[in-house]
Amino acid sequence: MEKFFLFLILIVPFTVILLHQINQRYVKDIDLKVYFVLPIMIYLLGLFLLLTNSSNLGSYELNYIDIHSINIPLTFLFNSSNILMSIVVLLVSLCVLVYSSKFISGENLYRHFRYSLFLTVFISSMVFFSLSNDLLSSFIFWEFLGLCSFFLIAFYNHDKKAIYSSIMAFWLTRLGDLFFLMGLIIIYFGSSSMGFDEINKFLSTTPNSFNNMAFIFILIGILTKCAQYPFTVWLPRAMKGPTPISALIHSATMVVAGILLLYKMSPSISFFPFVQDSILYIGLITSLLCAIYALYEDDLKAVLAYSTLSHIGFMMIPLGQNSQNLGFFHLYSHSFFKSLLFLIAGYLIIKYNENSIKKLKNKLTLFSPVGIIFTIGCLSLAGIFPLTGSFSKEHIIINFLNVEGYIPSVILIISIIFTCLYSSKLLFNVIKIEKNNFSNFFNSFNNELLYLVPITFLGILSLLGFFSQNFYLNFLNISFEEITIIQLLSIQLPIIFIFILNYFYEEKIKIITNDIIQISKYFIEIENIYRTLYRNIFVQFGKFIGWFDRNIIDGIINLPPYFIVNLSSYFQKVQNGFIRGYASKFIIIIIFVIIILGISYNI
Repeated sequence: MEKFFLFLILIVPFTVILLHQINQRYVKDIDLKVYFVLPIMIYLLGLFLLLTNSSNLGSYELNYIDIHSINIPLTFLFNSSNILMSIVVLLVSLCVLVYSSKFISGENLYRHFRYSLFLTVFISSMVFFSLSNDLLSSFIFWEFLGLCSFFLIAFYNHDKKAIYSSIMAFWLTRLGDLFFLMGLIIIYFGSSSMGFDEINKFLSTTPNSFNNMAFIFILIGILTKCAQYPFTVWLPRAMKGPTPISALIHSATMVVAGILLLYKMSPSISFFPFVQDSILYIGLITSLLCAIYALYEDDLKAVLAYSTLSHIGFMMIPLGQNSQNLGFFHLYSHSFFKSLLFLIAGYLIIKYNENSIKKLKNKLTLFSPVGIIFTIGCLSLAGIFPLTGSFSKEHIIINFLNVEGYIPSVILIISIIFTCLYSSKLLFNVIKIEKNNFSNFFNSFNNELLYLVPITFLGILSLLGFFSQNFYLNFLNISFEEITIIQLLSIQLPIIFIFILNYFYEEKIKIITNDIIQISKYFIEIENIYRTLYRNIFVQFGKFIGWFDRNIIDGIINLPPYFIVNLSSYFQKVQNGFIRGYASKFIIIIIFVIIILGISYNI
């Protein structure tokens, strides 16, 4: 069964290629939605297999490197956490595929093929990454994620900003991947294994400086992929890609891949205090800075992008406190409401051709289908009970305040306040609150079905907080400490109060928070630093390497043939076709030989 499931996920991109070849050669004028139909069917089958056979699945091992005494297999483990992550990926991906079939309906045949191909490679890579049980296979599919995101962000290749954004995302994450690779190599030479079980056991028993350095290298790779501070610059720029891709990247795939990797390596994190503290405080700082900056942003997708960075920081906080199940819980719940909000953002941008929140003001009515679902998404984003986004956040807050000191607690509270403010800003600017009017309610479903079906499904998952929490706990067979009524009220009452307060005093709050926002700008708007480093270090170093290659390396290699060519050119002049020249040269040689012989024999 394991092999069959992996085969299903693997063949999806190849089915897209096959459909494209059939479409080009045999069947003309085919409906372009066919590029999405077959992948949807196969992924649905895969999802069904996971849901119905989760307790019967084991592991699968593929021999990858077998040279002399070196044997490195690729292993895929179907344990509860890996299966749950794969289920989340497939659920969100199916919604994105259905949504995309309408979103890019105006594009031509080739662009449909390109979009669906890279999207399916991206999804399949994330499923394989979720199931991987060793560092090497994780690294391989990690690289596939980065490569596909490069092509998908640059999908609108007529836009120079999209191309620039994709290049920035690609090279910044490649920089982190180099550190990841170095850490992987160091760990392998120490443990002689790539499996997570063996690596965690090895790191736990030998927490020396080399292993600490290897862990730091892997953490740098994770921070670049998760776009945590100071690598936050690439993710908001990735908004230049199609909105469904943003929904996938920012919810359940690429940017949370690092969180999943930390979760798999969590048994050994506590043995490296510096790494553990770095995870905690980088997550805390990113959560604060990006929550503040999200309130400043006016671009709808940019607000959601900085919100994603802030929430990934929330996921890292419990991982830095040795509470990995809480971090994974927030990853799980965040996937639903964040992908929902991005898909609604795409709907609004397509419908009104506008990204600005100010210009989208009152574009949705509260009692329209999209308006209701958007309200659920914003309330879940703020963490209002009993929506899906509230449960994981409440556990993280209580766990953090019970363990950490005064200053970190204040930072977390400020981050939560600004999360409420930008969530309220999103809702009350876009939504128009008016009397109940259901006259066009069902007409909207008929006209925009391929948009509304996936966002309705995600809206239901974002609404049913009790169900989503129970499913998570039962699937992993774990439990959390119960939250008391007093704890719940002490968290929820301030959140609801701040959320509603922003509706009445939005302008005054902007004035009050302006100084804090200006400070956050100094830390967030650091793209010029990366540009300066790129020009002064990488470009200059590249120029030096080019000069060294042309003048030193090529010079050493070209010197012998240059000498031989010049010598042969000189001797070619001996044979010039003039008899007098031959005679004079012959006489000179005879005289020279006689003189040599005379000197040698004293004649």
